[in-house]
Amino acid sequence: MADRREAVEFNVYNASNLNMKAMPLVALLLACQPQSQAAPPQSTGSVQAAASRRSAATGDARAGKVFWEQSTTFCPVCHGDRGQGGYGPDLAGRRLSVAQFRRQVRQSWGVMPRWTPQQIDDQTLANVHAYLTSLRPVEKPGPWTTTVPRNARPHLRYFIETYGCGQCHGTDMEAVFFGAAYAKMDFAWFARTVYNHTTDFPSGKMGSFSRDRLPVPMLRIMWNATIAEMRAREKAKASRLAKPQPAPAAKPTNPAPPKSTK
Repeated sequence: MADRREAVEFNVYNASNLNMKAMPLVALLLACQPQSQAAPPQSTGSVQAAASRRSAATGDARAGKVFWEQSTTFCPVCHGDRGQGGYGPDLAGRRLSVAQFRRQVRQSWGVMPRWTPQQIDDQTLANVHAYLTSLRPVEKPGPWTTTVPRNARPHLRYFIETYGCGQCHGTDMEAVFFGAAYAKMDFAWFARTVYNHTTDFPSGKMGSFSRDRLPVPMLRIMWNATIAEMRAREKAKASRLAKPQPAPAAKPTNPAPPKSTK
């Protein structure tokens, strides 16, 4: 029994000894492997893409300020000229990540339209994010750009208050629907312009609304009511023009003064 135990211990000792002797050989073989088996180097394109992502993740606050304040940027109409908010939420000093900020612009959670990278690229978004993050938070959001007039009819209230269209377009819905109505465009054309605006106008300043946030029946209510108002005004104007106007009264002629007999 003792002999058997000694034999086992001898075998284990020899196996361990052989493993220790083999380790330098294994290291030598790994060092001599051809380069083709090593991890492939990154391509120039992937390196540039990674650099672009790092740049977009930081952003340039100065460039973001310039973009935010230029006249062709309409973000401040809802969010305030200093990010203090209004119809849209305040953004000054918000601790959103760049990914969260970008997600809201590309696939908004509320009634805010969606903007494509062709309209606002990721680097610009990162710059704007850096600028807004650098601002002091506000205690109270700012006022709306466009408020609902007193005694506004439901479709105008939807246009301004419920869906925010009036924040950019004002209270004159006829000005918005004018082109479609007088060019004899139908509701289907108008709906496509609202829901797929960035498809028809890739570099336009307006984003595309979501059918889930702005349902088609509500858009149709606004369309039908506005077109009805426009046609009623046209009919009233045509009626006034067609009504015969009374002829102007003839001016009385002054008789010649009598001749003097003196």
